[in-house]
Amino acid sequence: MHSPMFVRLSSVALVSGAAVCAVGQAIHPVSPLDPFDGPLHTAYFMSLLLILIGLPTTAARLSARSGPLGLVGGIAIWIALALMEVPHAVISATILPALLADPSTASLVDDQSVVYANLMHGVFPVFMAAGNALLLIGSLALSVATLRAPTLPRWPAVLLLLGVAANFAPGHSNVGPTVFYAGLAAFGLAGAFTLGRERLLGRPATRPAAIEA
Repeated sequence: MHSPMFVRLSSVALVSGAAVCAVGQAIHPVSPLDPFDGPLHTAYFMSLLLILIGLPTTAARLSARSGPLGLVGGIAIWIALALMEVPHAVISATILPALLADPSTASLVDDQSVVYANLMHGVFPVFMAAGNALLLIGSLALSVATLRAPTLPRWPAVLLLLGVAANFAPGHSNVGPTVFYAGLAAFGLAGAFTLGRERLLGRPATRPAAIEA
């Protein structure tokens, strides 16, 4: 059992990291040539680390009410972010600015360049495909488990589902990722609220016992 302070800090890490990611997605530059792109992805990377720190404990805490399905969903989202978003943020924050800084290599930052072609023929697209699948499965599992739990707020699950639906909709838009991260921040708030209510009532939160016939 984690201490209340550890759970609280995990919730703070998840809320703050997800909130910054939501803002970052909302103002995400259209082109990597934008001078704001590198610094933004540096902040994005640091915020992802906060999410990866805070999500496991928060998901485990909420699973006392949402059940094992909620925990599985949180773990799947954690792996998805580690596979997809962390490499993306590192590349955009470090490699792309270094290439753009030299006129002789700036042309490599292009969808038609040999670097991009080699990248998309390596393991990177496998990470992307696996991450997308896990993100969809994890978001559905965590949302369904939350909606089925009678003592958890439902609005974090609604935000998460809306974000995933918009993210997988045809066309490219920042709306889906923005709403998705807002949903993760909401789950962090739900974790903090759950802890506060337990301390107020003086008992741990558990799933309702099955009613025997």
